[in-house]
Amino acid sequence: MKITKQALTASILSTVILVAPNICHAIANIGTWSFLQGTPAETFNKQDWSIFEKAIFDTLDNAQDNETKSWQNPATNTSGEIKVLRSVKNSAHDCRLLNIITHAKDSNDDMELIFCRQPNGKWKIATPKVK
Repeated sequence: MKITKQALTASILSTVILVAPNICHAIANIGTWSFLQGTPAETFNKQDWSIFEKAIFDTLDNAQDNETKSWQNPATNTSGEIKVLRSVKNSAHDCRLLNIITHAKDSNDDMELIFCRQPNGKWKIATPKVK
């Protein structure tokens, strides 16, 4: 049986929603995401992180599915795009799968991450998604 990428993504997202309370990690600062090591984000300064974090949470709160938001810091020439690939809502959590592209210096990175809204209203990353 052949499984499409869309079906696999939907399955992963559905699974994450069911187990999200057990796998979500507290994130005090987006800069502490160790899985971003080796990506352009590793070179971000404090201002880059602030702009990047604001763009992610603005996208999570306000963007429609398939909508892309861009961000940039002209002072450091860093930038990126954040696209909502899919949203899933159920009684326990609202979750969103984002495609996040970052550009800094001479490097670029493209990743997909799943975020779920917690009962306190804050978004937390559920799990890094391997592409």
